[in-house]
Amino acid sequence: MSRRYSETRENTRRAGWERLVLQFIDDCATGSARDLTYWAQQLAYAPVFVNAFAVWLRENRPDAGQTGKLLAAIELALNGLDALPEVHEIDSSALLRLARRQADALGLRRRMVLKSLSRRLGRDLDGLPMGFVPHRMLRSYPLIGWKPEAELAGVDAGRVN
Repeated sequence: MSRRYSETRENTRRAGWERLVLQFIDDCATGSARDLTYWAQQLAYAPVFVNAFAVWLRENRPDAGQTGKLLAAIELALNGLDALPEVHEIDSSALLRLARRQADALGLRRRMVLKSLSRRLGRDLDGLPMGFVPHRMLRSYPLIGWKPEAELAGVDAGRVN
């Protein structure tokens, strides 16, 4: 693989992640509960998205109106890493999927990453009390991910669960 091709491919990948982050910011600005929940799940559980947002945040600064909405998404994402709820009407497979997602995210120190992002946006969420995962975080949206082994095999690696 030539160096030029590798650089072009990397620039294309970076531009794709930047478009995704801008979509996240736009969707959070609308204030839709569904969009907020979807993006909170991406922040809490997706393997790469939180890092793409962190890179974007190093180079950019959201305006004051966007910052509040982004902090709401980060706070909901942190709530998604709290204790599993004890609700009888929830399908046990949903709890199992949530527990797997939480275990993966906590293994990557996701709480620390999210709290760091909130501090960069001007709000310290270190004192946020632990509780139970909000009911709306139990709906399982597909996670945005990156699987290098699938990419090398020529398979579309757009989303993971």
